Amino acid sequence: MLNMETKQAIVYVRASTNEAKQSNSHQMQLHSITEFAKSHDYQIVKVFTEYASGTLDERPVFAEVLAYAKEHDCYILAYRLDRVSRSLTIFNQLNPHLHRLRFSTMGNTEINLIVISVLLSMAHAESNSNSQRVKQAYKTLSKNNAFVNWGVPLNDVTRAKGLKVRKDNARKFNLHILSVVSDLQRAGYSMSEIPNRLNQLQITTRRGKEFSYHNLLRIIRNS
Repeated sequence: MLNMETKQAIVYVRASTNEAKQSNSHQMQLHSITEFAKSHDYQIVKVFTEYASGTLDERPVFAEVLAYAKEHDCYILAYRLDRVSRSLTIFNQLNPHLHRLRFSTMGNTEINLIVISVLLSMAHAESNSNSQRVKQAYKTLSKNNAFVNWGVPLNDVTRAKGLKVRKDNARKFNLHILSVVSDLQRAGYSMSEIPNRLNQLQITTRRGKEFSYHNLLRIIRNS
């Protein structure tokens, strides 16, 4: 039985690759969860961070999270369900802990079986879709002899594909920033304050620069 008075909680944040490639992901998740905890009177007693694929059921840090929550009878706070898992087979591990789980993007409510089943299915499908796109891209590039050495001109097909990839990456980055901005606005920050807060969280632009009011506004307008 959870202690409803103290509402002690642990935090789990996850990114798929490593800190060098996803330096902002953990910080953004942790900020959202921390603000959520403050708003709903959760006392964070421990933070667990991990770089591992969400498609893996066996993750060392995640196993520690479940064991700690059970031993200390506390809540588990995460940013979204897909940060916890992208696997349909994780359900047996999660089922005993459903009453403990809270997601900062879903509000302070206990998640039910139907919702978690749907969300896990969506996360699993998205993961499979991403994997298929990568495989198809490599297959297409190989077919068009696009894997070339430095100094060898790229053909028009490869240039077009490269441009599309850059545009897709820019769109995903912009959506990510918009999500962070939305979280900060819900936390009470104004648009004039948000660039400074992003810089304090060490969240940078795609080119690794600090945010200003004008480049943030440009992202919002272009999204």
